[in-house]
Amino acid sequence: MNPLVMAPLWFVLLALSATVTQAVQPHKSPNDPRNYQIIELENGLQAVLVSEPNARRAAVALDVGVGSAQDPTGRQGLAHFLEHMLFLGTEKYPDSGAYQGFINSHGGSHNAYTSFEHTNYFFDVDAAYLEPALDRFAQFFIAPLFNADYVEREIQAVESEYRAKLKSDARRSLDVFKAIINPEHPFSKLSVGNLQTLLGGAQAEGSEVSTHQRASVLAALRSDLIDFYDTYYHAGAMRLAVLGPQSLSELEQLARAKFKAVRKQSVTKSAAA
Repeated sequence: MNPLVMAPLWFVLLALSATVTQAVQPHKSPNDPRNYQIIELENGLQAVLVSEPNARRAAVALDVGVGSAQDPTGRQGLAHFLEHMLFLGTEKYPDSGAYQGFINSHGGSHNAYTSFEHTNYFFDVDAAYLEPALDRFAQFFIAPLFNADYVEREIQAVESEYRAKLKSDARRSLDVFKAIINPEHPFSKLSVGNLQTLLGGAQAEGSEVSTHQRASVLAALRSDLIDFYDTYYHAGAMRLAVLGPQSLSELEQLARAKFKAVRKQSVTKSAAA
C-alpha cells in the first residue's frame, strides 16, 4: 500500500478501534473500494473488519477503554506503565523482543499510546504476515508475563518520557491546568507518571534505599500492575480493528480464532471496570 495512503488510514483504524458498536453495520461511500463488517465475539469483544483486496500491508489496532483516569492515586502513571510492560513477553512468546522483532523483520511498524480514557495498541505489517503477527499481538491481551526482570528498566523508560517533555510549552500549559482544577478530579493526576509517582517518595531514589527495600518496592508495583490489568483488561472493554487483503469471512475467522481466549469481564470486578 502506498505510504501516503497508509498514514491517514491509521487515523481511521485508531478511531474505529475506539468506537465500534454492535448495533449498526458501517455505511460506506460508493467510491470506497473497501468492504466492512462489524462482529462481536462470544466473550464480548467487538471488532470492525476491513477488507481491501489490493492491500499490500495489513494493519491492526486494539483499544482498551481504560487510561490514566483509572490510575490509583498512589500509582499515578500506572496505565501508561502497563502499556510499556505489556510488550515484554507472553506465555506463548516469552522472548521480550519476539513481537517487535517479528513486526520489524516483515516490513512493519508498531506503537501504542495511553490517554485519559483509552489505551491503544497498533501495528502494520506486510499483508502476507497478518496471521502470525496477529497471533503474537493477541497474546498481550490473553497471557502477558509482566516479567519482573524488566520492571525497573521500564520505570526508567517512563521517567525518560516524563523528563523529555519538561520543557515542552504544551506540557507546561497542561501541568498548570492540572494544578488549578479540582484536585479530586482524576484529570489532575500525572498521567504519564514518573519515578516519584510510580514508586513513591524516597523509594524513587535507588541510592537512598537498600537493595532488599528496592526489590520489595518493585515487587509491590508489579503486583499493583497485575491487579490493574486483571481489573480493566477484559474483552468487554476492548474494541478491535483489522484491515487486510483477505475476504471479510477470512478476517472474521482470524479475529475469532486469535481473540476468543481474551478473558470475559468478571462479575466481581464489573463495577471497577
